Amino acid sequence: KALVGVPATGMNADCSLGQLMRRYTLNVLEDLGDGQKINDDIIVNWVNTTLKGAGKSSSIQSFKDKSISSSLAVVDLIDAIQPGCINYDLVKTGDLSEEDKHSNA
Repeated sequence: KALVGVPATGMNADCSLGQLMRRYTLNVLEDLGDGQKINDDIIVNWVNTTLKGAGKSSSIQSFKDKSISSSLAVVDLIDAIQPGCINYDLVKTGDLSEEDKHSNA
């Protein structure tokens, strides 16, 4: 199959990997919904439950939560899902500059 606006000859491994990642993410979200249509509240609840279950102190209130810009909740979520995969010595905390936030991302 070709993507709309992208000739089949123009596709590469990066595009295919992106499609696989998107499909995987959609499958995870469908599983979270337990057969129900997934919404932001379900995802935020899952994120916070996963963080708390892993003993993390970070949380989010919504996808508009300004604290997400620090990437700390995302970093903690990754470590909660795959314990030990984050080198916290490299993670910036405290009063973060935009550069620090970008580095965390």
